[in-house]
Amino acid sequence: MIKKIILYSLFSLFIFSSIYFFLNKDYYQNTTVQKIENQEALPGGHFKLIKQDGTVFDSEISNKLMLIYFGFTYCPDVCPTTLIKMADVIDRLGDDALKVNSIFISVDPERDNVETINDYVSAFHNQIIGLTGNEEQISNVAKDWGVYYQRSLLMAQRNTLLIILISFFLLMQMVNLLISFLQRYNLL
Repeated sequence: MIKKIILYSLFSLFIFSSIYFFLNKDYYQNTTVQKIENQEALPGGHFKLIKQDGTVFDSEISNKLMLIYFGFTYCPDVCPTTLIKMADVIDRLGDDALKVNSIFISVDPERDNVETINDYVSAFHNQIIGLTGNEEQISNVAKDWGVYYQRSLLMAQRNTLLIILISFFLLMQMVNLLISFLQRYNLL
């Protein structure tokens, strides 16, 4: 008797589930199609910025994967911590690190010139590429890559700027297709 009840219950569950999915199949099909077709939500894009040695870095002609971090050299804690993690990743990759451009993009072009960026990234690892540009270039790259940052006056009397930065790593393939988002604390 119990076997019949279980069998009828499972059969009923199967029938009701089938009816439910049949009646709602358009919803599930359209949702799946929309997610696949909505490529605009993916961050990325080609950019040209100035490297810490004064030359131009063009992401379009780079034939390597890119590990990208947006930050600024006057950042007191998060940026140095993240660049230490980036340097650790480079070391862990060993010879494979040569297949990756590890990039630090400054969101503070007013204070972060090529010399400042060179000194800063060199302190973490010699394979980290530091990039800067003018305010418009940095703003456009940050927007294209889905990075939010904002300047605010921390202490008016000391003229100290605080940059609020949504921080994460982006790993991109050379054709700028998203491979992975790595949250800063889940890098490894």
